[in-house]
Formats: sequence, structure tokens, C-alpha cells
Amino acid sequence: MKRLFFPLLLLLMTACQQGDKPPAGVLSQKQMVSLHVDFHMEEAKVRELRIPVDSGVALYAYLKNRVLREHGVDTSTYNDSYLWYLEHPGQMKDLYDIVIDSLKYRNDVVLPAKRNDEENDGLDAEDDDPQHSGPKPKGNQNGKNKGGGKKPQPKDPEDEGEEEGVVSEGEEG
Repeated sequence: MKRLFFPLLLLLMTACQQGDKPPAGVLSQKQMVSLHVDFHMEEAKVRELRIPVDSGVALYAYLKNRVLREHGVDTSTYNDSYLWYLEHPGQMKDLYDIVIDSLKYRNDVVLPAKRNDEENDGLDAEDDDPQHSGPKPKGNQNGKNKGGGKKPQPKDPEDEGEEEGVVSEGEEG
């Protein structure tokens, strides 16, 4: 029993050290948070694609490596850092608390604001476009033809062969 007590006590003491700073060669908490936020954003993009699992895994691995390159971090440094944080559960919990808060903020604040900006940009561009100025077309306002892509049929048999709203040469309104 005494043989187990000292190693367990030592293990418990090292596992519970919360004030540890990452040693040289281990990424800081800020760097790890930034990486993990980007990893989760890329993972969400892959999930939205609804592709087979093996293709999704391969794509995510590619995107994860791209994120590491964009951050200027090599794979071995990231892996060593990740292992260090796994060995320090308090630090890993703190790291992931920040990651979760950052992702919630992006989801609740940044993305809705971005969507609103994109919607407003689309409306502003349409208002400034000379092709979109003038009277709005009559009839179906959603831009789709109810006839399944066919031209509208003339209402009067005498009008056959002429398209509505088109003025032939020599005729003026």
C-alpha cells in the first residue's frame, strides 16, 4: 500500500497544478485558442457539405493543416502543445472555455451582423444598378415564371408571334 501511495500522490500533484505556464516550445493559450476556433470553424464547414465520412475526414485533415500553415505553426509543435495541455487538464479546461465563448460570440454576434451586411450590400447594389431602375415588372414578382420556364402565352389570338412589351420597328407606343 505504501508503494502505491507516493507515486499516486506525485501523480495527483502534477495533474492538479493549475498555475503552470506552458514551457518553451509549447504554444501559448492565446495561440491554441486561435487555432482551435479556426479548427472548429473548418469542421463546421465540412459538416455542412454533407459528404461521405471518409471524404469529410480527408478534407478536414487538409483544412486543419492549412489552418496550421496560416498560423505559422508546424504539426509537431502543435501536437506537442496539445499533449502538454492534455497533461494539464485545468489549462485545457480554461483554453476550451475561451474557445467555446469565442465560437458562441461568432455564432450569435458576428455571423448575424455579417449576414445583415451581405443582405444590405445586395440591396444597395441593386438600387445603384441602372438595369434595375425604373418600373418593376408586373405579375409574378419573384422572378420566376409560373409556366415552368416557358414564355408567357399571348392573351389575344391576333397578338400571336408578338411578345408583350416589345415594340416592332416603325411602331411607337
